[in-house]
Amino acid sequence: MAAGASSPSPAWHDRAGVHESRRNAEGTDVVVLGVGVNVAQVEDDFPPEIRSLATSLAIEGRRVPREGVAAAFLNALEPLWDEHQEGDHDEVLEAWRREASFWGRPVTVRTGQGELHGIARDLDASGGLVLETQSGERTTVFAGDLEVSWPETAT
Repeated sequence: MAAGASSPSPAWHDRAGVHESRRNAEGTDVVVLGVGVNVAQVEDDFPPEIRSLATSLAIEGRRVPREGVAAAFLNALEPLWDEHQEGDHDEVLEAWRREASFWGRPVTVRTGQGELHGIARDLDASGGLVLETQSGERTTVFAGDLEVSWPETAT
Protein backbone atom coordinates (compact mmCIF):
# COMPACT_ATOMS: atom_id res chain seq x y z
CA MET A 1 0.00 0.00 0.00
CA ALA A 2 1.48 3.33 -0.99
CA ALA A 3 1.95 6.07 1.57
CA GLY A 4 -0.17 9.01 0.69
CA ALA A 5 -1.32 12.25 2.17
CA SER A 6 -4.41 13.18 4.06
CA SER A 7 -6.93 15.06 2.04
CA PRO A 8 -10.23 16.77 2.78
CA SER A 9 -11.79 14.38 0.27
CA PRO A 10 -10.70 10.97 -0.97
CA ALA A 11 -10.07 12.44 -4.45
CA TRP A 12 -6.75 10.75 -5.04
CA HIS A 13 -5.65 7.31 -6.16
CA ASP A 14 -3.81 5.98 -3.13
CA ARG A 15 -5.78 3.64 -0.92
CA ALA A 16 -4.59 5.16 2.33
CA GLY A 17 -3.90 8.60 3.70
CA VAL A 18 -1.56 9.39 6.55
CA HIS A 19 -1.46 12.62 8.46
CA GLU A 20 1.45 12.96 10.86
CA SER A 21 2.25 15.82 13.15
CA ARG A 22 4.70 16.30 16.01
CA ARG A 23 4.31 18.51 18.99
CA ASN A 24 5.78 18.87 22.41
CA ALA A 25 3.24 18.14 25.16
CA GLU A 26 4.49 18.68 28.71
CA GLY A 27 8.10 18.28 27.61
CA THR A 28 7.51 15.01 25.76
CA ASP A 29 7.74 14.46 22.02
CA VAL A 30 4.46 13.15 20.69
CA VAL A 31 3.64 11.85 17.22
CA VAL A 32 0.00 12.07 16.20
CA LEU A 33 -1.00 9.86 13.29
CA GLY A 34 -4.33 10.10 11.57
CA VAL A 35 -4.87 7.28 9.12
CA GLY A 36 -7.71 6.69 6.72
CA VAL A 37 -8.11 3.62 4.55
CA ASN A 38 -11.03 3.05 2.21
CA VAL A 39 -11.60 -0.65 2.81
CA ALA A 40 -15.04 -1.84 1.67
CA GLN A 41 -16.39 1.10 -0.34
CA VAL A 42 -17.81 0.51 -3.79
CA GLU A 43 -17.97 3.16 -6.53
CA ASP A 44 -21.51 4.22 -5.58
CA ASP A 45 -20.34 5.05 -2.05
CA PHE A 46 -18.35 8.02 -3.40
CA PRO A 47 -19.86 11.31 -4.57
CA PRO A 48 -20.31 11.41 -8.36
CA GLU A 49 -17.67 14.12 -8.84
CA ILE A 50 -14.87 11.90 -7.47
CA ARG A 51 -15.98 8.39 -8.45
CA SER A 52 -13.44 8.21 -11.27
CA LEU A 53 -10.64 9.16 -8.85
CA ALA A 54 -11.49 7.53 -5.52
CA THR A 55 -10.74 3.92 -4.79
CA SER A 56 -10.80 1.37 -2.01
CA LEU A 57 -9.26 -1.98 -1.29
CA ALA A 58 -12.54 -3.61 -2.41
CA ILE A 59 -12.54 -1.72 -5.72
CA GLU A 60 -8.93 -2.81 -6.22
CA GLY A 61 -10.01 -6.44 -5.77
CA ARG A 62 -8.83 -6.86 -2.17
CA ARG A 63 -11.82 -7.89 -0.05
CA VAL A 64 -10.45 -7.95 3.48
CA PRO A 65 -12.02 -7.30 6.89
CA ARG A 66 -11.30 -3.94 8.51
CA GLU A 67 -9.75 -5.73 11.47
CA GLY A 68 -7.22 -7.38 9.14
CA VAL A 69 -6.30 -4.02 7.61
CA ALA A 70 -5.87 -2.47 11.07
CA ALA A 71 -3.75 -5.40 12.26
CA ALA A 72 -1.53 -5.29 9.16
CA PHE A 73 -1.08 -1.53 9.55
CA LEU A 74 -0.12 -1.80 13.22
CA ASN A 75 2.25 -4.71 12.54
CA ALA A 76 3.98 -2.65 9.83
CA LEU A 77 4.11 0.45 12.04
CA GLU A 78 5.49 -1.23 15.15
CA PRO A 79 9.11 -1.69 13.98
CA LEU A 80 9.27 1.93 12.83
CA TRP A 81 7.74 3.10 16.11
CA ASP A 82 10.33 1.06 18.04
CA GLU A 83 13.15 2.62 15.99
CA HIS A 84 11.69 6.08 16.58
CA GLN A 85 11.43 5.46 20.34
CA GLU A 86 15.04 4.26 20.43
CA GLY A 87 16.15 7.47 18.74
CA ASP A 88 16.77 6.06 15.25
CA HIS A 89 14.86 8.79 13.45
CA ASP A 90 16.92 8.39 10.28
CA GLU A 91 15.44 4.97 9.48
CA VAL A 92 11.90 6.26 10.01
CA LEU A 93 12.54 9.30 7.83
CA GLU A 94 14.15 7.18 5.13
CA ALA A 95 11.17 4.79 5.11
CA TRP A 96 8.81 7.76 4.78
CA ARG A 97 10.86 9.22 1.94
CA ARG A 98 10.95 5.87 0.15
CA GLU A 99 7.23 5.10 0.48
CA ALA A 100 5.63 8.53 -0.01
CA SER A 101 4.15 8.94 -3.47
CA PHE A 102 3.94 12.72 -3.68
CA TRP A 103 7.57 13.85 -4.09
CA GLY A 104 7.87 16.41 -6.87
CA ARG A 105 4.11 17.00 -6.94
CA PRO A 106 2.28 20.28 -6.34
CA VAL A 107 0.70 20.31 -2.88
CA THR A 108 -1.41 22.53 -0.68
CA VAL A 109 -0.91 22.43 3.08
CA ARG A 110 -3.68 23.87 5.23
CA THR A 111 -2.27 25.04 8.56
CA GLY A 112 -3.71 27.03 11.43
CA GLN A 113 -2.02 30.08 9.90
CA GLY A 114 -3.42 29.59 6.39
CA GLU A 115 -2.60 27.73 3.20
CA LEU A 116 0.84 27.06 1.76
CA HIS A 117 1.32 26.01 -1.87
CA GLY A 118 4.43 24.44 -3.32
CA ILE A 119 6.17 21.35 -4.59
CA ALA A 120 6.83 18.55 -2.07
CA ARG A 121 10.62 18.14 -2.07
CA ASP A 122 11.84 16.33 1.04
CA LEU A 123 11.65 15.80 4.78
CA ASP A 124 14.02 17.71 7.02
CA ALA A 125 15.93 16.05 9.88
CA SER A 126 12.98 16.68 12.23
CA GLY A 127 10.41 15.12 9.89
CA GLY A 128 9.01 18.41 8.59
CA LEU A 129 7.79 18.53 4.99
CA VAL A 130 10.03 20.71 2.84
CA LEU A 131 8.09 22.65 0.19
CA GLU A 132 9.53 24.63 -2.68
CA THR A 133 7.38 27.69 -3.28
CA GLN A 134 6.70 29.30 -6.65
CA SER A 135 9.49 31.81 -5.94
CA GLY A 136 11.97 28.94 -5.44
CA GLU A 137 12.22 29.49 -1.69
CA ARG A 138 12.13 26.40 0.51
CA THR A 139 9.97 26.32 3.60
CA THR A 140 9.32 23.56 6.13
CA VAL A 141 5.87 22.60 7.43
CA PHE A 142 5.45 20.55 10.60
CA ALA A 143 1.67 20.15 10.82
CA GLY A 144 -1.32 20.61 8.55
CA ASP A 145 -3.66 18.90 6.13
CA LEU A 146 -1.85 17.97 2.94
CA GLU A 147 -3.64 17.84 -0.39
CA VAL A 148 -1.72 16.52 -3.37
CA SER A 149 -2.48 17.73 -6.89
CA TRP A 150 -2.38 14.59 -9.01
CA PRO A 151 -2.24 15.10 -12.78
CA GLU A 152 -5.81 13.83 -13.28
CA THR A 153 -7.17 16.20 -10.59
CA ALA A 154 -5.22 19.33 -11.52
CA THR A 155 -7.28 22.20 -12.85
